Amino acid sequence: MHLAYIHRTRAVAIVSIVAMHCVDDLDWSHNHQMYRFLVEMFQGATIVFMMISGFLFQHLSKRFEYGHYLKTKFKNVVLPYLFVGLPGVLLVLSKPYFLEQNPELVDASPWAQAAFLYLYGGSQLNHVLWFIPVLTIFYVCAPVFIHFLKRPAWFWSLLVLIPVSVLAHRTTVQKYHHLELAMYFLSAYMSGMVASLYREQVLAVCERYLGWLIAAFLAILLGHFLFTDYVGSYVQQVFSDEQGQIDWIYVQKFLFFFILITVLKKFDRAQLPTLDHLATVSFAIFFLHVYVLHVYSHFTHWHPFPGTALNTLALVVLVLSVSTALAQLTRRIFGRSSRLLIGA
Repeated sequence: MHLAYIHRTRAVAIVSIVAMHCVDDLDWSHNHQMYRFLVEMFQGATIVFMMISGFLFQHLSKRFEYGHYLKTKFKNVVLPYLFVGLPGVLLVLSKPYFLEQNPELVDASPWAQAAFLYLYGGSQLNHVLWFIPVLTIFYVCAPVFIHFLKRPAWFWSLLVLIPVSVLAHRTTVQKYHHLELAMYFLSAYMSGMVASLYREQVLAVCERYLGWLIAAFLAILLGHFLFTDYVGSYVQQVFSDEQGQIDWIYVQKFLFFFILITVLKKFDRAQLPTLDHLATVSFAIFFLHVYVLHVYSHFTHWHPFPGTALNTLALVVLVLSVSTALAQLTRRIFGRSSRLLIGA
């Protein structure tokens, strides 16, 4: 059964992810407070994506067969990752700073160096691709999640796992942090599974208390912005207090997921073609948008435009439009095979 509201939630998540990376590609040296506010708004949308992934895993789990599941994920996720990541890997390997930053690889073969960049996707040019190796950890652990679904009482472990995520904070995406990132996102993935397992009850509760959910979301967003000096939530080491004791952005985006599915469920029968199309090509946008931003930076000769609300909106629209157009062109040329190349 197609779940339109989950499909459309994916569109909102990808727009937020693209928006965050567009914000980072503008010059906010004279507008630091707006930069902080936009980071509050857009950072952490990957949490929503992880919750969607967990939701869909449960939704499709009745037909689960491990070998077939891994084969499908390899074709639809890992293969596009290998293909789309190739330009970024080759470009980084050609730069002298790569070995300066990774002296342990000086004597390694080019193949081993390339494998390193693929394993730690955040180290390559298309840095957002760290998400795929981390998500692959969850793919490999799928039988464990199936075990939980057969014994729902085990989901009480989320009472421990969610505080672990909130206290650990999200580490940077460079090398050697993948297990820590998997630990951070585990509670989001499993919460998505629970939301799907009990979706009728969850949606009923969320609809009843939607006003309170929105109020809590806004209070956390504005409170973190107004009463702290922190920018985002990234830390160098897990369980450090460099961004405060609590990862409020995790809590904020956790609530945002439930707000989104509740609101979008109300529009299940509405025609929203733009949102539906963005959702359909969301994986391709995720794979391609950093390359689009890289080309944009070349056109500006690495001198970013001033950070303003209007410039942010313009850049987000540009990147989404070009990424979507590239996805559409690839689909037209390669047909169904395009899914093996760009994930859509």
